[in-house]
Amino acid sequence: MDSRRAAQDLLEAGKSGELSAALAAIAEATAPGGEPRYAPRVCRELARIIVCRNYAKSVLQLSHLVNAADACARRNESYERLLLGLPQATPRHFRDHLSVMLAGGGWRRPGFSLAPTGIAIAYDDGEFVVSFTRMPLLASLLEFIVGMDGYAAVDDIFAAMLADPSNRAVGDAANAISRRIYAYLSDNLPSVQNMAKFNRIHEYLAARAEDGEIEIGDAEIVEFWLDHAVGEGGEESGFRVYRTVLDTFMAFIRALELADDRQRASHAAPIGGDAEAGEIDPESLCGLLEQEGQWQSPLPLMDEDPAVRIKFLTGREKDGLRLLLEMGPLARSLPLSLLRAECFGTAQARLTQAMRRNASAAEVQAMAELDDLPDYRGQREGYGKLRQRVDKMMLASLHVLLRERALAEGGNVTALPGRGPVDQFQAIAEGGELPLLPPDDEIHAEAARAFRGVAR
Repeated sequence: MDSRRAAQDLLEAGKSGELSAALAAIAEATAPGGEPRYAPRVCRELARIIVCRNYAKSVLQLSHLVNAADACARRNESYERLLLGLPQATPRHFRDHLSVMLAGGGWRRPGFSLAPTGIAIAYDDGEFVVSFTRMPLLASLLEFIVGMDGYAAVDDIFAAMLADPSNRAVGDAANAISRRIYAYLSDNLPSVQNMAKFNRIHEYLAARAEDGEIEIGDAEIVEFWLDHAVGEGGEESGFRVYRTVLDTFMAFIRALELADDRQRASHAAPIGGDAEAGEIDPESLCGLLEQEGQWQSPLPLMDEDPAVRIKFLTGREKDGLRLLLEMGPLARSLPLSLLRAECFGTAQARLTQAMRRNASAAEVQAMAELDDLPDYRGQREGYGKLRQRVDKMMLASLHVLLRERALAEGGNVTALPGRGPVDQFQAIAEGGELPLLPPDDEIHAEAARAFRGVAR
């Protein structure tokens, strides 16, 4: 993947649907004549300061601009007339509107002046200048905040500020709004810590990219860990533990995949029967709609009713499958990373915990021997045994499904043609229309044997 596109995709992937819709609504706002209200550059800058959580300076500038807009408003008007009332938010429109407003009556409060480049505001403890070129972004920011929090909440903050519009009151208003944006983004963006880790990974990969193309494989993950786990700042980097590195890389990869999916969706082809015109046949979409979305481990579902009462797997079996199922399809492309996490990662985590609780040197030394932990070959054999166990439990479950269906259909046993018992289980579990097979069918017999072999 191109390094620059990856950086943009990381910003895009982190946004929730609600946040994406809020930013898109501002980008799509139009003037009465159909022209865009905000220039694309302004919309990109708004998205950047919000997604990067770099909004504090802009919120302070907005608060000063609200103060100035209130000071030049005509009777029965307020700051919204300047910031939200212009057909197009451009520097020229702001300058012209302010000139017209001031020509009709001047400033309603002292301390303000109109300069060639913007508005200067004189406070008791200094001067603040808001440039015309900055005003379109600040107007879009106000529109975002109103959409995020509602007009009443925002207006209450600015009303308190305008009751005594000192420099300190403006700062207090900016801080209050920034806190509300922070709370909103906590629900609609990844944490600051996660984004910082993503940026660290991207910088590392980009520095090693050939022709601007970044690659992520087993080698890149372990090399990243080796570079960040030791030396000065290793603890502060958050990457000292190998399992943390793998978890972050998995989240990083899935963030890029999610952004790519959203990008394709935003440029979707029209639906229709004209293939030469680039239209997509609706019937061909059925298969796409049945495809899985982003991978989610099925283990949490097994800890909920009714599955938790059936006890398909023991706690030890679940622990043995946990990382494999968390990785899902990524395990196929990162097999060595999976084995490193299971073998070395487990050992490192145990040693780390022992050292944190001030375990004796003898206990730490015994753990370091790794006598009770498998090597890569042993881990693969362990996965093979777990696979056999899962297959056996699926067969046992198939027996119960077949038995219950037989009771409902007068003694006949139902099954679907397929490649094996697992296919049969999946088909019956999904509740399709099934043909009838006699009770002595081999699939039924194999499932019954598996059921009788389950001890619990």
